Amino acid sequence: MSDKADKTWFILRDTLAPYILEYANEKADEFGIVSVIDVKVSKDYWYADFYVSSTMNTENLPKYLAKYAWELRSMIWRELWARKSPTIRFKVAKNVNETWDLLSLINEISSKYGLN
Repeated sequence: MSDKADKTWFILRDTLAPYILEYANEKADEFGIVSVIDVKVSKDYWYADFYVSSTMNTENLPKYLAKYAWELRSMIWRELWARKSPTIRFKVAKNVNETWDLLSLINEISSKYGLN
């Protein structure tokens, strides 16, 4: 990745992910625990795809978060000081089962070694 791509990816992930989780927590009773699994920026920087998952109602999560896309995009403008910023899109993460397997492994290790 180029320096610009790295910077864009880090800003998107580190700056916007907490806001996305905050917006999702407004409907915690509908979505449960929400995770931002991955962020992909297109080569031309026109699109930024956030892959999200939740413990409940995952199919409706991208639709709910889409109403915050413009607000998140304006945050990118402020952070990058760029003339253009990527359009934010939300998609359901495809590797959710692998993520849950990893979480269950972490929980198993934590309880085995008393890390809870």
